[in-house]
Amino acid sequence: MSLAAPALQLSASTDYSTGHYGQTQSTDAIIEAITAKVLLNGWTVRGTLPFAAIRGTGDVTVLSDENGSEPQDGAAEEQDEGTGQTRPAGFRSGLSDISLAVSRQFNGVLARPLYIDATAKVRLPTGSPSRGLGVGATDYFLSAEFGGDWKPGGAYVGLGRRLLGAVPQVDRRDGWQGSAGGWLNTGSRTQVGAAYDWRQSSLAGVDAYQAVQGYVSYRLNPKLRIQLFAGAGLSRNSPAFDAGVSFIFRPLGPDRRPR
Repeated sequence: MSLAAPALQLSASTDYSTGHYGQTQSTDAIIEAITAKVLLNGWTVRGTLPFAAIRGTGDVTVLSDENGSEPQDGAAEEQDEGTGQTRPAGFRSGLSDISLAVSRQFNGVLARPLYIDATAKVRLPTGSPSRGLGVGATDYFLSAEFGGDWKPGGAYVGLGRRLLGAVPQVDRRDGWQGSAGGWLNTGSRTQVGAAYDWRQSSLAGVDAYQAVQGYVSYRLNPKLRIQLFAGAGLSRNSPAFDAGVSFIFRPLGPDRRPR
């Protein structure tokens, strides 16, 4: 059996968000995330290095969220993940929690342009919990996504389970998460899409995270595309507004799934 050539993808994103996250004062955050992906024979290994600049009382954890990973690579997402502490309202910045993931892709399901992705991810406690830049525990994520990728566009639904590490004096709980979205190929270089994300809070009595987001992606050349995105939260535990930009560079390999 011959091995397919590997694909490499690098992305850099900037995301701004603001919200109260259930508190009386708002929290503003700018997230810079760098992601590297290697794809080979249906397997993907991914690492994300996030940096955060935060002003406000919220204890904001940076998540690398790639639900709908093909149309939405590189987007960062913020949520009050909950360590049960309120931070001073001043400014702080630095490294947040690094994440590593491995995925298995199954394309051409039922001899159709359908796919299933299964992903296992670990989030490492590299950010400072005392400054609100990290959780302070190692968390694990298991998720699956089912979708279709046709020439005019595609759609997907996803379901995942979060297995959360222990934080002193905080009763964190495991939880479920889900997503749904779709995209349209509106031209040879342009794609637009939208997504809905839902996630149970890690703290009892706190609203689930809910948010919607839209994006437009434009291919600058065969190896580089730019993506603009904006969204809004639908619950008290979500950003009121977030927006950003991603640059996605694929020096090796095709930029879409095989049909």
